[in-house]
Amino acid sequence: MNLYIFVIIILLAVVLFGVFQYYKLKKSMNEIVEVLMDVDSGNGNRRILSKPRDFLSPVAFRINHTIADYEDQISQLRVKEKTTNQLLTSFSHDIRTPLTVIRAYLDAIKNGTVVGEEKEAYLEVIREKAADLSSYTDSMFEWFKLNSKEYALYFESVDINELTRSYLVNWIPVFEERKMEYIVDIPEYPSRVLVDKNAYSRIFGNIVQNVISHSHADKVEIRIDDDSEKVSVTIKDNGIGIPEESIGHVFERLYKCDPSRRGNGSGLGLSIAYELAQLMKGTILVESVPNQFTLFKIEFCK
Repeated sequence: MNLYIFVIIILLAVVLFGVFQYYKLKKSMNEIVEVLMDVDSGNGNRRILSKPRDFLSPVAFRINHTIADYEDQISQLRVKEKTTNQLLTSFSHDIRTPLTVIRAYLDAIKNGTVVGEEKEAYLEVIREKAADLSSYTDSMFEWFKLNSKEYALYFESVDINELTRSYLVNWIPVFEERKMEYIVDIPEYPSRVLVDKNAYSRIFGNIVQNVISHSHADKVEIRIDDDSEKVSVTIKDNGIGIPEESIGHVFERLYKCDPSRRGNGSGLGLSIAYELAQLMKGTILVESVPNQFTLFKIEFCK
């Protein structure tokens, strides 16, 4: 008889425990559904509260992780959308001035308002404005490719020293035209790294163009250093430098150290250079002292 009562008590305990667990599980499921509905309505800050020993704690952990990833993706999309809108707004403003100048100068030439040397000067201005627009359009196209993750890289082992020399051949006449002293210190021996030639050309060109367009320097130094772990390409100028409050933002998209320089640069060049370097497992460092120097260092691991 005592055994019978004991068995009944055990069965009742099991049933009560099962009922308790059922309602506990039901409550947890209701909380999960509530959180998911809240997230679905746009509140990505909600999380499922669960103790480590709870039956559904692994499920709660995975759902929280998925919500966090989802919110991170949404945040990135918002940033991209904001940047794209800013870029389109900037583009509409920045192309208006050169296009207005080009049209006005072409009208003056067509109507015979300017002749002789003045006409030649007008044509030179038109050429420069057209080149600026072409450069701006190229930067936008490159940015959209990077932003859509469609930028395909072809890696190959190259001698970065010889490759840099070949790029400098095109820039030296620009330095001379602007009466800029240039110092080139590139080792004669080969320094081999794994890069995409076109991407490296874009990185190097964007930095040099930034020096020419914005540094107000009269001297630029290009140096390559090679050690056992990495190769560094340094581009240093003696121009106006970068303000301390701007040094941490120079690689941000659309950032301009001087916001008033509308129409002079897209604000994308250094950002594109930095992102391309990262795609090639490299990096770009910047140092500057206002009115003394600015130094950009491109680094690639061997």
